[in-house]
Amino acid sequence: MASNSAGLSVSQNTFGDYAQIIQGDYKVSAHPPKKALELDYLPEATFNATNKQHAPSCLENTRVQVLSQIRSWIDSDGEKRIYWLRGMAGTGKTTISMTIAREYYRKGRLGASFFFSRSSGDLSSTRKFVATIANELAESLPAYREHLQKALESYPSITSRSLYDQWKKLILDPLRSTSLEDDVQPMLIAIDALDECDNEYDQGVLIQCLADLPALEKIPFRIFITSRPENTIHLGFDKITSNSRRDFTLHDIEESIVAADLRLYYGHELTGMDIDQSLITEETIDILARKSERLFIHAATVCRFIRQGKIYAVTRLESLLASHDSLLEPERELDSIYTTILENAFAKFATLRPGEMETLQVSYHKVIGSIVTLYDRMSPMDFATMVGEPVGNVTRLLKYLSSVLDVPQEASGKIYVLHVSFRDFLLDPHRSSSLHFSIDHRKIHANLFQRCIDIMAIELRKNICRLREPGKRTRDILASDVDNHVSQVLQYACKYWMYHLQQSNVNPREHSGTLEFFQTRFLFWIEVLALIGRLSDGINMMRLLESILSHEDTRTGIKSLLIGFKRSVGSSSTKVTYETLSAVVQDATRFLYAHSSTIEATPMQLYISALTFSPKTSLIRHIYQHQIPNWILSIPSLSESWNPQLRRLYHQVWVRVVAYSPNGQLIASGHWDGKIYLWDAITGAQRRILTGHSEAVVSFSFSANSRLLVSTSKDQTIRFWDVITGTEVTMYRRRHEARQVAFMPNGKRIIFTEPLGSIYLWDIINNKKVWVSRRTGDDSSKGYDDVTLSPDGKRIACVDLDNRKNFWLLDTEDGKPLHNAKCFDKGVTSIAFSLDSKLLAVASRNNIEICNVATGAARRLSTKGIVDEIMFAPDGNTIGIAVFGAIQILNVASGKKWCELQDPNLKCIGMPQKFAFSPDGSAIASVSWGNGVIVWDTRFRTKHVDSKIFFKSPSIVAASRDDKLLASASYNDAIRLWDGQTGAKRELHIHRLRPLINTLSNTHWLKKFASLFKNPAYPGMDHKGRKKINISSITFSIDSKFFACFWKTKKLQVWDAQSGKMLFARKLDSSTSDKVVFSSDSKLIASLSDKIYFWNTKTGSEAYSSKAPLGRVEAIAFSPDGKYLVSSTGKIFMRPFVHDNGDFYGYTHISVAVDYESPLEVSSNSKLVAYRFRHRIIVLNVETREFVHTFHFDQTVRKLSIFDDSRYLGVLDLLESVLIWDLVTGSVVHGGYIGENESSLCFSLDGKHIASLDKIFAHQTSLSVNCHSAGISFTGAWIKDDGQDIVYFPHEFKNLFDFMAGSALIFRWPPTGFLGEATQHLGCNMLQFAMVDKVMDED
Repeated sequence: MASNSAGLSVSQNTFGDYAQIIQGDYKVSAHPPKKALELDYLPEATFNATNKQHAPSCLENTRVQVLSQIRSWIDSDGEKRIYWLRGMAGTGKTTISMTIAREYYRKGRLGASFFFSRSSGDLSSTRKFVATIANELAESLPAYREHLQKALESYPSITSRSLYDQWKKLILDPLRSTSLEDDVQPMLIAIDALDECDNEYDQGVLIQCLADLPALEKIPFRIFITSRPENTIHLGFDKITSNSRRDFTLHDIEESIVAADLRLYYGHELTGMDIDQSLITEETIDILARKSERLFIHAATVCRFIRQGKIYAVTRLESLLASHDSLLEPERELDSIYTTILENAFAKFATLRPGEMETLQVSYHKVIGSIVTLYDRMSPMDFATMVGEPVGNVTRLLKYLSSVLDVPQEASGKIYVLHVSFRDFLLDPHRSSSLHFSIDHRKIHANLFQRCIDIMAIELRKNICRLREPGKRTRDILASDVDNHVSQVLQYACKYWMYHLQQSNVNPREHSGTLEFFQTRFLFWIEVLALIGRLSDGINMMRLLESILSHEDTRTGIKSLLIGFKRSVGSSSTKVTYETLSAVVQDATRFLYAHSSTIEATPMQLYISALTFSPKTSLIRHIYQHQIPNWILSIPSLSESWNPQLRRLYHQVWVRVVAYSPNGQLIASGHWDGKIYLWDAITGAQRRILTGHSEAVVSFSFSANSRLLVSTSKDQTIRFWDVITGTEVTMYRRRHEARQVAFMPNGKRIIFTEPLGSIYLWDIINNKKVWVSRRTGDDSSKGYDDVTLSPDGKRIACVDLDNRKNFWLLDTEDGKPLHNAKCFDKGVTSIAFSLDSKLLAVASRNNIEICNVATGAARRLSTKGIVDEIMFAPDGNTIGIAVFGAIQILNVASGKKWCELQDPNLKCIGMPQKFAFSPDGSAIASVSWGNGVIVWDTRFRTKHVDSKIFFKSPSIVAASRDDKLLASASYNDAIRLWDGQTGAKRELHIHRLRPLINTLSNTHWLKKFASLFKNPAYPGMDHKGRKKINISSITFSIDSKFFACFWKTKKLQVWDAQSGKMLFARKLDSSTSDKVVFSSDSKLIASLSDKIYFWNTKTGSEAYSSKAPLGRVEAIAFSPDGKYLVSSTGKIFMRPFVHDNGDFYGYTHISVAVDYESPLEVSSNSKLVAYRFRHRIIVLNVETREFVHTFHFDQTVRKLSIFDDSRYLGVLDLLESVLIWDLVTGSVVHGGYIGENESSLCFSLDGKHIASLDKIFAHQTSLSVNCHSAGISFTGAWIKDDGQDIVYFPHEFKNLFDFMAGSALIFRWPPTGFLGEATQHLGCNMLQFAMVDKVMDED
């Protein structure tokens, strides 16, 4: 039983800072203050937290049996090291937990404790569970603290990982390294009210985590857990063998024992009250004990109610004794006491006038309703702010309800309901039948939702923590700083507004606050979630809001939903309205999917990288573009719209199979190297790597509860994995490779197939075969293939192994055939059941037959391609099919194609597509060749164009040598000059007819006849119907005073770069190459055909030409000192040679033989020339005509560069592989392939830089120093300014990066559809920065 006098007193250490303190059986040395642990733990979760200092312990001589058993279990050396105390609500579980925790804390043997509570957000989740346990253990075990500190330093972001990852890195691994004395006694870890953890999946994970502790041999742990007997918790404990745990059911204790404990408790409590003791008779105590009917919460509430009556205590006792029948059911008796308490509270206000009483009723519902409805506890001041009531009104009302509510006296204390049964009573109208007391939870949720919106509207602002650095990492922001800038009320509003909306009757479309929130506060909300570590909740909330809105939307897809926004996009006043809210919310969800990992790590990149690299038509980008810092002068357009790819789960080893877990939380991918990867289905984070198979994974399947995964491999094994821990549970070795495997719905059996066509049903509990099925016939080798299990576990569909035209249905009871049929003349390629097991889809080449399993009725659908895979969507109304690298979603009834999801990688190699629907049908995970897994959004109705496949031509942009100017050519034949520092541009040339064509391109009639312009003969369009750029190249002079444009019509233009004036235009010979070069003094410009022509830069007059044809001249280069002209010829020669052609208009002309299109590179000191000839890179000394170096190189050369005072030679090939040689030693100093998962790498157009997202090499600096260390540069995935991270550069756009020039990054234009898009007429697609300090601004 409970006693209020069981508080603890902890004395100060009076023996000095270096004294040795003896704590029970553990000797703990007190050291000088240690470095604080960077753990975001939850102090109010521990047994001795401030909010539990008055919590009762069991009264002496009560609960004797159960307490004795628990003590004996803790102190014994038995194998059962986990104790589960279960009992119904109100049976005293928490009081027992508190008693045991206090007792073993005094003995120095309490390692840690965590008391869950549904009335508090953090106390009802496992978010801070591991951090709290770790902090508690660090206080109990100093030796463990040292290893924990090392773990935190090694894994700084570990607290953002999954529960089991945290447990392993912060608890298990450090404990394994911790050594204690040999004679230590068992140490207790107490977990109370596990059922009040709000996530059932996490409950199971936590049980598994705790079950791993007893396996640690160095420290004998005892794990004590209490909970209600919930089924999900039962399932979690069922995974722990009975030899390892002990269970005790509290409500099964003999009734007479419980009644005796209740009588003892009532006697103790009532005799201690200031009332007439003559009333406290044995009869009185017996009546009260019977009314409590085994519920200790009832007894505690009764005593608290009487005691707090003070002068009315006797009256309250008499009313309780006289009320109702003594044999009421326990719950009804509890309701009776709650009703009595509330009636007494309202009786205090009996003198109020009618109007005042009505006001009181309103306040009661708002205040009490909010207390029992809020998802987290609050202080009285914060609570008053949250509900919008004066704090005085709140405290006056609550003081009369202290029998059921804990109302703190101190300002920092938090209000909470003493027992969950009071909340249940108020929210259940059948229990709290009085309209005065019953709480309409929907109205309360609606009010709290409105208050959340109001609070966010007032308090949310940009850069709320006043961070200056754009790249400031979340891990470097102190939690105290966040709390100082983000009030607890605002944190609550940001975390829970969506859940209050969900529980209310509010229509978000008609709620002006919701519309205004998305118009002005959405990004600020995301910022706060990132700062408090709850960004993943933001994604879940947006998905939930999408679901709410979808009840009113027809399934029209994102593109159709954007129609309402088309008129406003591009205008200065985009508004979120009733019609466009769905589109905005879907765009917001995609925005978070795309940038969540970036924002989570660096919150300020929300306003920089996330907005900059979102698609041009993103509604969030358009609404919030003004929030991009003003030191970004221009942003690139790298994609037109969100594509159906939610994300890529990158991995270099090919993927064979993919699947979602039934709970939708994980995606599993099986790889050719035998590994299985588990990914977070929402965030894309890698959760587990299952290692054990030695060869390729063939098949796998999740159990129905998502706890286990079974896999088969070419290594002829079947392995079972614990999904939570990532460990292998067991393994079966077979004589043959098991091809397909699936769990039966009960999780106790599996089916699998072997190459000869046998199907096995296997009992995994007893590890034995139930039956094996083979098709009978003359040929004993006949069997089954492509086996599919129906979701209800009753049937197996399969294909005839030797005649794939036939398919069979088997009974899972005995494996015998139920039905067989021949649907097609061609072989069956795939079979799938609908989720309700009523329909079966059978695919054969380009036909699909939908069969009713019960009646056998069938209808046929036709497709335009060969179907490799088929799968029903969870709703049963659509099916997904894989057709030559694409996934098509078809309507089952009509066969009409809903959407097509195209992975160009698979289309290019003709590889079949493996895919899986998410359990809610909103996404598809598919295998991507060489790139891991792609997660698709199934709502898209358009094909996705992948820029990496269809667009690799460079931008028509050039930078001056000093990086101060950029020149660009656009699709409308405009030539523009851009200031490399300010971003200012000048229009130099626009084709006379192009503006008319641009205008017509937006008209209805031109779009109607689009096919006309897709004709390759149409001069303004390419073969895909896209606008052409008619300029081939742009080249700046060495001194940056001039630049030349060479047109595809063989027209040469030279411009004055300072004035923007065109100096001349000249039509050249039709055989002229588009490679034009300025001389080193900029007075001449050279062009190539069969001769070399020199033109006067200012006048365009011919200054000189070679006297005789030189053959096919590939390239020419001037030496920087103006002495040499080097030309190359592409004729086929067996040996390298050098021809000295003598004087050439004042230059010494040297001719060399090169491979086709090999570039020439002259060193800055004019002494060396580099080029490629017959699988070799040759370095020539132009003064001596000697070959200095010859390096073997098989690939086609894209760029050459001699840099660092002619010390190094860099080569970039077409496959983006780079090699750098030391020209002094001849050795390779850098080399490697820049693959799909690495950063892009290229040489700048002026040849000065070899640039990647990891490093930039330049001729004026050494290899180890970034050439832009004092300006804009790349390091890793970051764009830097003076070494400071300013912009995160997403991996998916690396293939569009072209080169850097001054403060600008130049990008290729992404692919577009018919007629191109307006932004392409700007010509230069760049990200440009102002030359100012890159700091964050504030609202």
